[in-house]
Amino acid sequence: MFDISQTSESETYLQQKKEIDEKTMKNAEIDFEVALDFFKQHLPDVTLTFDLGSINHNGKKGEYLPEFQHIILYEKTSHIV
Repeated sequence: MFDISQTSESETYLQQKKEIDEKTMKNAEIDFEVALDFFKQHLPDVTLTFDLGSINHNGKKGEYLPEFQHIILYEKTSHIV
């Protein structure tokens, strides 16, 4: 068994990994409005409300209430939509 660094494809692998990592970081955060539009388009039956003024939710950024198909957000970032 060989490690990738011991093969002739090592440089190719490292270059591909670097490119993937750069693309991932470039897309790490999307505009909140874009995320919200995506949500509305693809989940029309789920309601969404914001409770941004509340202080303590035990560290939660939001929660989903399945019995009501309802999402409550406590922060306004695209990572939680």
